[in-house]
Order: sequence, then C-alpha cells, then structure tokens
Amino acid sequence: MRNFYYYLLILVICNACALSKSQVKAVNQFAKLTESYSAYPKAIVEEYIELNHDVRLMDIGTFSSKEKSWGQIVSAGDNRDAQLKAIRELDLSIKIIDTYAQNLKVLTSEDFYKSLDEPSEKLGNNLDTLIARYNDLKGDQGLEIGIGKLIGKAVLTIGKTFIKAKQAKFTKEFVQKADPLIGTVTGNIEKLLHEQVVSQWIPSETRNLKNKHGKLFDSISFPATDESDLKITFGRVDHYRSGYILRRDLGQEVSDRYLKILKLETSAKAVAKSIKELRTAHHKLAKEVKRKKKFEEAIPELVKLGSALSDVYDAYNSLSKDETN
Repeated sequence: MRNFYYYLLILVICNACALSKSQVKAVNQFAKLTESYSAYPKAIVEEYIELNHDVRLMDIGTFSSKEKSWGQIVSAGDNRDAQLKAIRELDLSIKIIDTYAQNLKVLTSEDFYKSLDEPSEKLGNNLDTLIARYNDLKGDQGLEIGIGKLIGKAVLTIGKTFIKAKQAKFTKEFVQKADPLIGTVTGNIEKLLHEQVVSQWIPSETRNLKNKHGKLFDSISFPATDESDLKITFGRVDHYRSGYILRRDLGQEVSDRYLKILKLETSAKAVAKSIKELRTAHHKLAKEVKRKKKFEEAIPELVKLGSALSDVYDAYNSLSKDETN
C-alpha cells in the first residue's frame, strides 16, 4: 500500500509538470520540419562557390601564354578552397541544428523506443561534440556543452511506467535548454547569408560576370573573313564560326550564368528568411512549454516556418533544374 501511494505521488507530480499531448506534437512537428530542411543552406552557398569558380575561368582561352592561363586556373582553385573553408562555421551551425532536430524527433516520437536507431549515448554525444567543435572554431565557450546528455539521460530514465509523462518532462527541459543554442547558430547563419552572400558575394559576382563578358566580347573578331581565324576557347568548347555567331553564343552563356546568379540571390534570401522563422518558432515553443496547456489550433509560428521552408524548397528546385537541363 505504501508503494502504491508513492507511485501515485510520482504520477501526480509528473503529470503536473509535464506537457500536453498537443504540446509534444507541436515540438515533434518543429523537429520534422527542421530536420528535412537543414541541408539546403549549405547547398545553396556551395552552388554560389561553384558558380564563382566557373565565372573566374570563363576567359581562360584569351590569355597570351600557357603560364598566364595556368596561373588563372590555380588562382581560381585557391579562391574556391578559401571560400569553402570560410563557410566552416555555417557547416557546423547547420549540423548542430540538424542533429538537434534528430534528437528532438526521437524524444517526441509516438513510439519512443522504436525510434531509437542508435545508442542513446551516441545521440546526445554527437550534439555535444558538434557544439565543442563550434566553440573551438569561434575561439570561445559561447555555447553550452552538455545539452546532448539530456537525450541519453531521457532514454535511461524513461521507463514503461508513466512513459508519456516522463517523455514530456524531458521534452520540456530539452527545448528550453536548447533555445539559446538555436538562437546563436541561427543568428550566425542569417548574418552570413545577409552580410556576405546577399550583400557582398552576389553583387561582386554580377560585376565579375559583366567584366568577363566584356573581355570575351572584345576578343572575338568581327566581322569575320576567315572562319579558321576565329578559334576561341569558351568554357571547354572550340568554336569555328563567324564572329556574330560567337558573340550570340557568348551572350547566351553569360545570360544563363546571370540568371543563375539571380536565382541564387532569391534562394539565399529565402533561406535567410526561413532561418529567422526557425529561430522565432523555436523561441515560441520554448515559451509555450513552460506550462502545461492544450493547443486548440496550430501555432502560427510553425505555420510561418512551414511556409518559409516551402519557399526554400521551390528556390532550390529551380536551381537544380538548371543543373539537369
């Protein structure tokens, strides 16, 4: 009888501090939305880096010597490597968000144990390892390490008795502790996209493309008297056609690249907006799980996040079509 009252007391306490089913479901929705999208920000930035490398090599056939041509190739490659290294912070930030979302999805799963496809310690350790690497890269200890341990603790603590109440309790703790983390990494991603990609890289690429177009345009003899004199290497194709056809083809290829720059700008802005909505939605969840309540309708911030992510998918799919056409 004494044990019965003891367990009854635990049940009352757990239910009092736990979350409602609709609250746990809302957190799970956030996790699924975030996990399915996390690859896009880095992919879009990498698309820009590859385009930048391509544009730098557009006029490779106009150099007067093989030494100058080789120097341009090396310079373009070095610049590409430098840009890829420069986005390490973005890469780590995205991995932190993705790993957090995976942890959160497991924690809020309807069938908690079946959703565990790897040891509980690994789930949490992966997140904490990424946070430690991020702190090392930034040269400070700005992000709290140890949040991931909550997942391992949850797996070990949640038993078949009162599992829903315990699951809700750990969900609440995990979301609230992670809110500063999400705020920091999403802020960094948004800053990189706005201050570098949209404000600097895209305008610079447009100017660079214009300069390359002018140089190539002027290098084509016009009007042509002998097609054999009009050999010019553009991209990787040798053209032996009259000057006006070469200039037309040049215009088309430059136009294709310019359209891709515009699509990259649209994509970067869409990702920046979605990152902001992600941060807002998570902060809203952190506030809403402080007390147990029932959600009668969808959280507006989650709806906005879903809409913003849809824009990201559309923008990236538009870029992908360029690659396949």
